Amino acid sequence: MKPMKTVLTAIGVAGLAAGMAFAQAPQGAAAGHPHRMEGRREMRRKMMTGYLGLTDQQQTQAKAIFSSAHDSAQPVRQQLKQVRTDLRAAIEAGQPVNDLAANEGKLRGQLVAIRANAAEQFRGLLNPGQLQKLQELHGKRG
Repeated sequence: MKPMKTVLTAIGVAGLAAGMAFAQAPQGAAAGHPHRMEGRREMRRKMMTGYLGLTDQQQTQAKAIFSSAHDSAQPVRQQLKQVRTDLRAAIEAGQPVNDLAANEGKLRGQLVAIRANAAEQFRGLLNPGQLQKLQELHGKRG
């Protein structure tokens, strides 16, 4: 049970800390409103920075971690987008979908792994007090 909790915590950290990577280009529906999404990322980044009391050095390192994760995930997101398109076309054409569905699952798993690794690296930047605050935040979120 403990490894699952660790994975879920890492995924949660990735989700929270992803806002710190405000240099990301918007994706999907967000592409129509890039300024709104950038504003939200910036707001989340400031909230996490203030809440955790990140130093300038930690902020720089965190930004590098999440920017790198974003860059690593970009080709996977593009492949996932194509697989979804192919899957929709296969469904509409009445063609077999098992291989496409399995490929979509594999790609989603790769994205989760990228986010979890970034979260793990981010947690490594935190001092014990900051880590405790982050864990408390996760406890409040469920």
